[in-house]
Amino acid sequence: EPPLLVTKGAPEAVLSRASQVREVHTARPLQRAEPARLAALSESASADGFRMVAVGSRTLAPEEIRRLMRAVEGIEDADRLERDLVFEGVILFADPPKAGVSDTVAELARDGVAVKVLTGDHELVARHVAREVGLAVEGALTGEEMRSLTHPALVARAKQTTIFARLDPDQKLQVIRALHESGEVVAFLGDGINDAPALHTADVGISVDNATDVARSAADIILLEPSLA
Repeated sequence: EPPLLVTKGAPEAVLSRASQVREVHTARPLQRAEPARLAALSESASADGFRMVAVGSRTLAPEEIRRLMRAVEGIEDADRLERDLVFEGVILFADPPKAGVSDTVAELARDGVAVKVLTGDHELVARHVAREVGLAVEGALTGEEMRSLTHPALVARAKQTTIFARLDPDQKLQVIRALHESGEVVAFLGDGINDAPALHTADVGISVDNATDVARSAADIILLEPSLA
């Protein structure tokens, strides 16, 4: 059988690269109204606190396989491969906050530490989690909105923003630099490969024991227990 390319990511990102949708066992053309319907589904699930990952696929053509085999890095530009996808569906994840986080958030506030959420997730997911842990949301910015801001405008907004949603890794770095420039001392907690630059740039980089090797290497502090406290 020819190799199958499988792509996963934010629903809107996978949809933007899809031309068909899976229905039962057959792929059919994506109809004009379906992106809006799927976006509404995503909004509803996000508002309920579910994290949502969309999945798309495409059978690779023989010439694409030959190109991949010849590629020095063994991979092609994603824009050339991740196109004309069949939108396979979505996966919902329930990711509730750990017990006791609300108490820790309140304690941090009493100590004068402002907690901010920097995430690749949907803004509504982040707002749901914030409500569950008693974190007051002063303002929110998405990665798309950040791209329209000048750096001085981001510096002015960052202190008054609690949630930064749908961020790419470089934008996490931009937020930390903006907070630095507004006079703040910044700690950053992260566990993935993409978090390493932000961990390195923050005044205090904090990671966890089961984080990726790259994140642990970039951190100043490693938490040995799975607890924000």
